[in-house]
Amino acid sequence: YRVAERRYARRCEGCIVLIGEANPYGGSPLNALANYPANSAGERLHNRVLACSHNEYQTRYARHNLCIGQWDGKEAQGRVYELITMYPSEPFVLLGAKVRKAFGLPGQDFTRVTWRDRQVVLLPHPSGLCRTWGRIDGAYAKARDLIHALDKR
Repeated sequence: YRVAERRYARRCEGCIVLIGEANPYGGSPLNALANYPANSAGERLHNRVLACSHNEYQTRYARHNLCIGQWDGKEAQGRVYELITMYPSEPFVLLGAKVRKAFGLPGQDFTRVTWRDRQVVLLPHPSGLCRTWGRIDGAYAKARDLIHALDKR
């Protein structure tokens, strides 16, 4: 799993790195924030937040989760170090309060901060259970604008 993930990281050099919580579909990096099934966090991120083509979702963004299966705070904190090593300068998009906490980042949703000399966007988790998206007018467009402002390509 880790070897495949490192290969994936090399392919994604220069990408914006999307980081979610836990992956119920397995450990492969190809399954992280997958844009299926309908209404999954990955599908909502792809279609509502980023509003991009399938090809763009696969090539412009590196997608990772901090945990496989259930959320584990200690495992998540260990994964933070792995991700900053794999992506030494790429911008991160942190999805949800648990992910922010694992990175040790306080802050509000829909903000951009500098952390360890990299740009980081803080967003609510894109799952259908997160009500923040429905409480803020133009939330998807605001998130999209923050993410697109990170793009160095």
